Amino acid sequence: MIHLTATTGAMNLEQYFESVEHSARMVSTLVSDSFDGMSIEDLAGQVEHARNPAKYGHFDC
Repeated sequence: MIHLTATTGAMNLEQYFESVEHSARMVSTLVSDSFDGMSIEDLAGQVEHARNPAKYGHFDC
């Protein structure tokens, strides 16, 4: 019984980490596609917005 519980837990962890890896790859691709070809000046502005979203009215913080 303990072996079955440990095996099930290991499988659940494996699925969790695979899901996290998939999400990270997806976010990486979206960000890369969004910034591809963007000028340095525009990129600097995007970084500033990400650092201070409330300052620019994008989020309720």
